[in-house]
Amino acid sequence: MTLPAGPKLPSFVQLLAWTARPLQFLEWCSARYGETFTVNLAGYGRFVLTSNLALIEETFTGDPALLHSGEANDKVFRDALGRRSVLVLDDAPHARQRKLLMPPLHGDRMRAHVATMRRLTLEEIGRWPLGRPLTVDASMREITLQVILKTVFGLEAEAGSRELIERLQEMLDMAVTPLAIVAPLVPEWLRPRFRRWRVFLENVTAVRARLREAIARGRAAADLGQRPDVLAILLQARDESGRPMDDEEVVDELMTLLLAGYDTTAASLSWAVRDILETPEAERKIRAELAAAPGGRLEYLEAACKETMRHRTVVPLVNRLLKAPLTLGGFELPAGVRVCPAIHLVHRRTDLYPDPDAFRPERFLERKFGPYEWLPFGGGDRRCLGMAFALAEMKAVLAELFSTLKLELADETPAKATRRGILLVPKGGTRVVVRERLAPAPERAVA
Repeated sequence: MTLPAGPKLPSFVQLLAWTARPLQFLEWCSARYGETFTVNLAGYGRFVLTSNLALIEETFTGDPALLHSGEANDKVFRDALGRRSVLVLDDAPHARQRKLLMPPLHGDRMRAHVATMRRLTLEEIGRWPLGRPLTVDASMREITLQVILKTVFGLEAEAGSRELIERLQEMLDMAVTPLAIVAPLVPEWLRPRFRRWRVFLENVTAVRARLREAIARGRAAADLGQRPDVLAILLQARDESGRPMDDEEVVDELMTLLLAGYDTTAASLSWAVRDILETPEAERKIRAELAAAPGGRLEYLEAACKETMRHRTVVPLVNRLLKAPLTLGGFELPAGVRVCPAIHLVHRRTDLYPDPDAFRPERFLERKFGPYEWLPFGGGDRRCLGMAFALAEMKAVLAELFSTLKLELADETPAKATRRGILLVPKGGTRVVVRERLAPAPERAVA
C-alpha cells in the first residue's frame, strides 16, 4: 500500500480544518503536497484528493462497482433523504433510479418550467425596497424553494402548503449548518439526546408525511397524465421491466431533488449577483445582451453562470469509496479509502484558467472545457441530474434581475466563503441596493 503524502496533523484537527476553512485547507495541502494528496478526517477515514485531470478521468470512468459514490454519501445524507435516494444508492439500484429521474429534468419537459421560474423571480424581487440595503440570499432561497414546490412537487402556495414550507425551511436550515459535517459522527444511540437532532428528525418525518399525501392525491388525480410537474411524471414512470416506483422511493427522490436543488442553486445565484456587480464590464455585457436579444439564447449570461460556478465552486469536491484495492497514478490504494476529484482545485488550475481569481465569463466563449476541466456538478455516472435544470433556473433568475432592476453592491468588502452545510456561500450574504426599477423585459428564451 502506497498512499500519496499528506498532512500529519491528528485526524480530528484535519476534520476541524476541513470544516472551518475548507478552501484554505485544500489550497495549503495542494501547495505543500502537489496535485494528489491524502487527508485523514476523524470519523470518515482517509481521502485521496486529486486535481490531476488524468486521475479524475480514471475515477469518473472507472468501474462503478469498485468506486461507490452512494455508500460514500450515506453517512451524511441518509437520515434526510432515506435509504433509496439516488444519492445513496450504488450499482443496479442506482442505475434504475437515475434512468427514471432523468427525463423530467431535461429537454422540453425541463424548458416548460422556465416561465414559472421567471414569474416567481419577478414576484420575489418586486418586493425588494428601493434605496435600502438588502441581502439577496434569503430571496434566492425563497425563489428556488418556490420553483421546487411548483415544478417538482406540483404544489401551489395554498394555505395547506404553508406548514410544509415552514417545515421544509426549518429542516433545511438545520441541515446546512457547519455542524452537519460533524453530526453524523455522533453514534446513533446518542443522537436523540440532542434537541437539535430531535427537531431535525421531527421535521423530516413531517415533510415526508406531507409528500406521501401529495403522492396519494397525485395517484388519484384524473389529470395526472396532463400535469407537467416532476412528481406527476415520476408517478407514471416505469423501469425496463415495467415496474413503477413505490411511494417510499418517490418520497426519497423528492427529498433528494429538494435538498440537491434548493440551496445549491440559491448559493450559486448569490455568488453570481456579487461577481457580476463587482465586474462592471460583465454587467454591461449582460444588460446589453438582454436588451438586444430578448428571444436569443443569452450566451454571455450562460457563460457568466458557468464562470460563477468555476470562480465560486459551492461544492469543493466529490468522492468515491473504494470497495477493493485500486492502482491510481502509481499509488496502491487500499479498499475503504475515498478517492476525491477536488473540484475547487481543478477550477483554480492556471493552465486551464489563467488568473483564476478573476471573474471572466469570456473564458466560456473562447473555448469549450471538457468534463474533467469544468465539473461543478461532478462527473461520470454520478454527475448531478439537475445540471440542465439548475443552469436554466440561474439564467431565468438573473435575466429578470438584471433586466428589471438597477443594482449596486451595498458592501464592497471582498467576499469570503463560509460553510452552509456541505456548501460554500458568501459570508454575511450578498448585500445590494436597488437604485431603480426598469421596465419589465419581454418574453425571452433562457434555456
